[in-house]
Amino acid sequence: MEWTIDNRIYDTFREAEEVGFSSVSDMGEGRGFITPDLKVASVLTYALCGLPDVTYLVHTEEFREDGILKYKIWVENL
Repeated sequence: MEWTIDNRIYDTFREAEEVGFSSVSDMGEGRGFITPDLKVASVLTYALCGLPDVTYLVHTEEFREDGILKYKIWVENL
């Protein structure tokens, strides 16, 4: 799995949307995104689930790394 990692916390959902929506086009089988920002994780997950003709499963996972809660988002083709 190839992960895109963004360790920044954004102030607003608008900023999170810019990151999330730019990452949607990079998502595909074998690629994922890791962020400590729940706003980015939420925007990216909803954007992936809302794409027309979705032919994959969107997975999410929470984990702790160095005491920081982080979120993984990745897709699995059907």
